Amino acid sequence: MLRIPHVWRLLSLLCALLTGAQGFATPQASQGILDLTSVDLRASPVPLRGEWTFYPNVLLRAADLKSELPQSYVLPTGSSWTSHPGLENVQYGTYALRILLPPHETYHLGLQDDVGINSAFELEIAPEGRIIARAGRVADRAPFEVSWWLRKDFPIPEYGRRQLDLLLRVSSFNYVYKGILIPPKIGEWSALSRDTFLKSLGSIAAAFTLLALAIYHAILFFVRRDDATNWIFAVSCLTMVFRIVTADRVIEGIYPEGLAIYADVNYRILYSMMVVCSFLVFRYLGCIIEGFPDKLKFLRHPAHAVTLVLAVLPFMVPDYRTMHRLVYVYEGYTCVIGIFVFSLLIYHALHHPQHRFEARTCLSLALIFAVALVNDIGYAHYAWDTFNVASYGLISLFMGQSILVARKYRKDFSLRKNLQESKAVQAAFLPSQDQFPGIRTSSYYQVAEEQAGGDFYDLKHDARNQRFYAFIGDVTGHGIASALVSGAASGAIHGTLSVCQNQNLSMEETLKELMDALNLSVLSAGRRADRLMTFSIVALDLRTGDGLYVNAGHNAAFLIHEGHIQALVKGSSPLGLHESIPFAPLPFRIQPGTRMFLYTDGLTENFGTDDRTLKIKKLTSLIAQAPGIQPARSEILNYAAGIWNRTPPQDDFTFVILEWDPALGLQDAA
Repeated sequence: MLRIPHVWRLLSLLCALLTGAQGFATPQASQGILDLTSVDLRASPVPLRGEWTFYPNVLLRAADLKSELPQSYVLPTGSSWTSHPGLENVQYGTYALRILLPPHETYHLGLQDDVGINSAFELEIAPEGRIIARAGRVADRAPFEVSWWLRKDFPIPEYGRRQLDLLLRVSSFNYVYKGILIPPKIGEWSALSRDTFLKSLGSIAAAFTLLALAIYHAILFFVRRDDATNWIFAVSCLTMVFRIVTADRVIEGIYPEGLAIYADVNYRILYSMMVVCSFLVFRYLGCIIEGFPDKLKFLRHPAHAVTLVLAVLPFMVPDYRTMHRLVYVYEGYTCVIGIFVFSLLIYHALHHPQHRFEARTCLSLALIFAVALVNDIGYAHYAWDTFNVASYGLISLFMGQSILVARKYRKDFSLRKNLQESKAVQAAFLPSQDQFPGIRTSSYYQVAEEQAGGDFYDLKHDARNQRFYAFIGDVTGHGIASALVSGAASGAIHGTLSVCQNQNLSMEETLKELMDALNLSVLSAGRRADRLMTFSIVALDLRTGDGLYVNAGHNAAFLIHEGHIQALVKGSSPLGLHESIPFAPLPFRIQPGTRMFLYTDGLTENFGTDDRTLKIKKLTSLIAQAPGIQPARSEILNYAAGIWNRTPPQDDFTFVILEWDPALGLQDAA
């Protein structure tokens, strides 16, 4: 179950930010007048929220106030002037605000614009006519305007009067939303400088931290190259660094002359990065939480196509006005991805114990970052008595994800170490001898790259009775449990065959004892792990060529002689399914030079890059045409390499080729 107390703590913190902020008590302007006589401007900056007087289609200066003024409107901050009746087509205008300052106080004031005035503006003090702030270039015609979108602080020279009259000239030909969207703040210069320093410190710390994480994980990827998690995480970090640099207008601050050119590119980058970041988050979670979108693989290719189109589209539209018509598409895409990711994380946290830690950690970090974003919105729009913390929330989010990646690799390293040990143990069960009198053998055994297998084969020679036994089996499933079941089968074969040889049992009696012992060992070892085992045995009298074939749910064996191919088809249920197993051996007789082919299903069921598989008809044809069984083995491996095209096998596979030659002595076999 999801730990509800942790979630409630985060929600409580969010509620505290929403309801406990002191900024809601700050005064607001009314009819173009803002009364700050009872406000301590040294404590924290105050936003110039409320109703400003607005003069459309005119850029007033202080000297113009002495003459007759044009028609004015009272407009609230936080909305575009085009949303008010009669102002839909206005492209520029002048805001006016009178501020009543606290009496008997001397301040070194400053003004802060937090990217909230669209788009170019000039701020002038009346009646002196002193311009205290300028951003971009204000104009009454579009060709002469230079847009602006950069956070900046402006000092206000020593001001002795208790009344401050502001004229804010704004032009916005290039943007849809116009006017004072986020009100500027006024306060003592030291408080504004402290606030700007903390925000800049957070942005710089976030950028450098993410850049360091990107370099670190990129190095890990190029060193290991065994998993895409490090690469996707490194690209995610670089994308966020690029977005921070773009959103904070770092390039504009360094190179102001390029402002006009960069302003046209900036919004394109922001919208494109919005899509890319959402896509990378989804891909990353798919790597860190195995099977994260497992049931939605059919949506992978359509999602890739939609993401590519939305990422490229901002660079194809002619201007911001056209792009603005698509804003809701991008915001909807981001919201859908966010809701989808949160829902999947909650689902995995509740229903997948093996992924519960990762899902809970991602949820907690995402909620912390969300709380930080809410705080910054409240600070910017409602003057909450806090400071900007979104950058620090971003740092904690990515640092936490980096720890999750490290934990994943530590777990993978431990699993890989255990896998190598289990493979080494499993290899010890394989036959140590492949040279026998009277018969030639050639075999190949391949375990899947990332898991222990359940394939098994063994070759036994009964020198006393001149018999030869070939065993091949395949445990259902994969992993260490399957390898242990195949080990139990190997032990049963070794022990039972030794007893049968000492008792001088017939070949049929020996096979009966072997099948009973194998069934009991698989039943015992595989019951708790829910494992069964398909199995087949070929027993051959090396003196006469008479043989018996027993099949327990396994693939058919093949007899190949002088171009004629015969399948040995007769079987029963797999081992480990019932306490007793039907025993129905199939007798056969072969001629000298006859080849026998046994294999596990992985040989014909592993897919290549184009979903092709090996065909049994082609395999038996290669064995029939080869000059010997060693060349036949090589031909099969070359055939597999051409089909699979270096694709690692998803399933382990084994095959054994036998050729009866009664004249072959042990020295000849060697």
